[in-house]
Amino acid sequence: MNQSQISQIGEQKRLSMLVWALLGLVLLVLLRTAWLCDDAYISYRCIDNLVTDHGFGYNADERVQAYTHPLWALLHVPLYMLARNAYLWGYVLALGTSILTVLVLAYWQLSRPLQRSAVLVALVCSQAFVDYSTSGLENPLSHLLLVLFCVEWFGPGKGKRRLQTLTAIAALAMLNRMDTILFYAPAIAYTFWQMRSWRALWWMVVASLPLIGWEVFATVYYGFPFPNTAYAKLNLGLSKSEIYLQGLKYYMSTLLRDPFTFLVIVAGLGLTFWQRRRSHVIMASGLLLYLLYIVRIGGDFMLGRFFTIPFLLAVILLADAEWNFGRKAQWALGVVLGLVLLPSIFLIVKGKDYTNTPIIDSRGITDERAFYYPATGLLHAFTGQEMPRGEWVDRGKAYRDGTERLVIDYNMGYKGYYAGPDRFLIDRYALTDPFLARLPNVYRPDWKPGHFLRMLPTGYVDTRKTGQNQLRDPQLAALYDHLATVTQGPLFAADRWREIWAFNTGAYNHLVDQSRYRIALGTQIPWAEAPHDINGDTLACLDGRHIQMRQDSGITLQLMPGQKLHRIALSLCDHCSYMVLFRHGDEVIGHQGIDAQNLGQMMRAEVACESAWQAEGIDNIVIQAMEHDVVCALGGMDVK
Repeated sequence: MNQSQISQIGEQKRLSMLVWALLGLVLLVLLRTAWLCDDAYISYRCIDNLVTDHGFGYNADERVQAYTHPLWALLHVPLYMLARNAYLWGYVLALGTSILTVLVLAYWQLSRPLQRSAVLVALVCSQAFVDYSTSGLENPLSHLLLVLFCVEWFGPGKGKRRLQTLTAIAALAMLNRMDTILFYAPAIAYTFWQMRSWRALWWMVVASLPLIGWEVFATVYYGFPFPNTAYAKLNLGLSKSEIYLQGLKYYMSTLLRDPFTFLVIVAGLGLTFWQRRRSHVIMASGLLLYLLYIVRIGGDFMLGRFFTIPFLLAVILLADAEWNFGRKAQWALGVVLGLVLLPSIFLIVKGKDYTNTPIIDSRGITDERAFYYPATGLLHAFTGQEMPRGEWVDRGKAYRDGTERLVIDYNMGYKGYYAGPDRFLIDRYALTDPFLARLPNVYRPDWKPGHFLRMLPTGYVDTRKTGQNQLRDPQLAALYDHLATVTQGPLFAADRWREIWAFNTGAYNHLVDQSRYRIALGTQIPWAEAPHDINGDTLACLDGRHIQMRQDSGITLQLMPGQKLHRIALSLCDHCSYMVLFRHGDEVIGHQGIDAQNLGQMMRAEVACESAWQAEGIDNIVIQAMEHDVVCALGGMDVK
């Protein structure tokens, strides 16, 4: 063995040691940043209900798939049967799956130590990937399935075994999160086209049996093939342009707050289409489909959540690209990687300053880890503190210890889990409520992505309390009866199967008046009954009293035909913010917000009517409270 060979072996050993050191660094980063979010506890409540014989749903007496990730939820069930500790098993599964993903990526897919080092550095430098390697959501399993798919796709396999393996992994990915099929569809379509036969199609069906079996179960048990969250988040009544614009804002938030993740995705796509290697271009096509899908759905309110899988795929494409590095280039790359790595090392030593972190930006995108880490961070559990903690956990325990069986609230993860199976929770965001999920979201001109509030129709709360249909709207009453047959009736009754067919074919869509439940018109006040005298700094009360309102019961001022409006002065409770909607018929032609002043009394607010709104012809004005759980009041108004 000559000196050159000895030197080369020594260098390989040093690089291997570097890889192991970076693997240790990845583990430290994940432990240092581990957290759990509220949405994960929606799934944990469903799992707890299943294990304690209360059904596999959110509320004990109602079958509803309130979770979006069946495979991820099912993995928790055997562990939860050993010990009913969602906090423990949430971390065990998330960290275990993420570590396995990193190991597979580093040692099964990549052959050179330099590739492995670059990939490991990239992973710990992506805020999105680090954040959602825990969180309690399904991202870690989606990451592992993507890596396994790429191992097979870029490997030497071919023929029947390859088609079945790719299809099986993609089916499991869909079972974990339905929309991830976009990443795999081009590769599977290409593989099938190469064989294109009925036998190949049969192989794909066999490989997809876990997914097919779940969809059959979901339709039989829940009555619907898709999670309830899909119906709650797709029935929004928003224009496509609004949704697309918000999707682009989601991109902008990632670019500004997590630029490394964004730039790696761009670099992975750019290099792949420049080198034009067929297998890589096919996978990059799936990545592009998903990026377009993000815009199509308006992005998300969780910073980086939808970019973790695109980022990981871009890293794989970059690492497996055709690189020709000389010794000097390798050293230069090593220096660059070291500099890029410094922020992650700082994160381990000092930790993130969550107290000074901007939680939500102007586009409505939230740094979820910054918000939840103080209450759920794994390292806090080693200090003897009870975890998770916080206001929502305390409220859930208060519901459990209280006397009220029915609770109305929103953000239903911690609250629902700690309230226990004996409490029935009505979710104002409709993620866990199949009836409210079929109503449009409450109109908000300044809407933000994420969860959308629903109006509570008159009689709905009493219906839930008593078990007897007391809805005032006859169409909604009929809708509720049909839906209750599906979600609460005997599982194999003949009439239930008829209702399942009717719902899934859209037979009852006409029963929901979209315009009526989009805007809370509430109390109707004709112009002739509105006071016009201003008394000092406030306005006279209507008939000497205040008119109360919530988000689901606004106040509408009806103007006289042909009346010109220049401004409106309002006397309002000052502990709430408001939205004033100027309408022509049922169409909103203008709006203006009013912020709370925190004076502890009624406040006076004036809103000017823009000339463009006047030209449209305003014939009614809607005043809506913007807070979730407070009672507000209108003391009076003056219109000129």
